[in-house]
Amino acid sequence: MIFQWFLRGINDNDGSLDEHWAKRVLNIEGLRSAWLRANGGSDPADWDQAVNYADSLLWHIRRFDDFGFPAWPKNPYRALSPFLSVSSGTVEPDHQKGRNQQYPAWYTAVKFATADGYGSGWVFHGYVSILGRPSLPLLEFSEEVRDLNQYDFYNKYHPEGELAAKVLVPPVRLKEAFKVTADKYWEWVGEVENGEDRTSAKSPLQLLSDLSDKVLPGDSYQPPEEFSNIRDLR
Repeated sequence: MIFQWFLRGINDNDGSLDEHWAKRVLNIEGLRSAWLRANGGSDPADWDQAVNYADSLLWHIRRFDDFGFPAWPKNPYRALSPFLSVSSGTVEPDHQKGRNQQYPAWYTAVKFATADGYGSGWVFHGYVSILGRPSLPLLEFSEEVRDLNQYDFYNKYHPEGELAAKVLVPPVRLKEAFKVTADKYWEWVGEVENGEDRTSAKSPLQLLSDLSDKVLPGDSYQPPEEFSNIRDLR
């Protein structure tokens, strides 16, 4: 088993995701899937069924916005998905340039949080457990969709470096939340265009801090180093 750091960007498209909301996620609710938000009082025994519907993970990755999923055919799959998409970064070969192209987790998370630079939002930093092999029946382990040796179906979103967490990431696994804004995002883009890119000289979390107006700590957070080995972000 490995603990894997992740980032998850959430866009504040209507201005309702304020600091109080972020603190509630960090310290009380955790990160919850759409299925759990709709079934907040559910028996945990039902969580297994939600995750193990036939082809549920494939729908989450490839048909997220489609209608027709057998368990809730009148709603788009995303409305009740039991999975949470988080990013840990990935690498893809660039055959034309003869090198590997890195797709860092911080960039994916910031793009989601700011809606590609057109809004503000939050980036949550935490960790999940992975096994290094598919483990759908085991709720406590996330699916490492970014690993093509485990999941070799075509995924046009592979550069997002996705892990699919199941139902809930509890507060004890959430270290902090960064408030990111479109202004800071475009400021960074301008630096890149002027040849002043700072990404190679700073860690992902330093870059996130640069792009953030505020960083909130998770009061319930338990450091994974106390329990097992941990794998870093790309």
